[in-house]
Amino acid sequence: MPLFGPPDIARLEAKRDVKGLAKALSYQKESVRLAAARALIPIGDARAVGPLIAALSEKWGAMRAAVAEALGQIGDPRAIGPLLAMIGDHYGDMRESAATALAQIGAPAVEPLTNALLRVKDHAVRETVARALGKIGDPQALQSLVAALGDVDEYVRAAAAEVLGQIDWEPDAAQAGAAYWAARGDWDRCVAIGAPAVGPLIMAMRDR
Repeated sequence: MPLFGPPDIARLEAKRDVKGLAKALSYQKESVRLAAARALIPIGDARAVGPLIAALSEKWGAMRAAVAEALGQIGDPRAIGPLLAMIGDHYGDMRESAATALAQIGAPAVEPLTNALLRVKDHAVRETVARALGKIGDPQALQSLVAALGDVDEYVRAAAAEVLGQIDWEPDAAQAGAAYWAARGDWDRCVAIGAPAVGPLIMAMRDR
């Protein structure tokens, strides 16, 4: 019979014992690990970043989501790389958890996200990245989002257009503007641009 039981997460949380909660992230019982991760969310202490990043390797989705939320709340740039890797997950809810956390980290995540938007092959990942950039709303992302209006995937183009609309980007009367209106399904405004709209219109028609 063991001499010691599982860590008392409620007590550790009440005491804001970051060290104790971080240690509990590696406890053998899943429910304890999850409770520890959730307890760290409102505390938002950077001392937990290392153990939380290590816990992202968990296969259990609920745990990874809670860890991502805690990392987003802390906002430490050290979590950007591991969270970007998590965006590459095949499960949409995991991608969304990572993207939300990166959006919370904010400006330090903009450059890594814009690089991913232009280079990652998986269209679902590119779409998620575009939406994360929209949540951050940093002007530095503008050029990459405009470039994403020409993405081969219609959902990525639509996400980029939606985000650009959210940050009050003004479409021009050239190809970028035409691509924006085509992605939003506003064919009249697209056609009104004229010759520069031919490429975006052809691309849009291919998806129909």
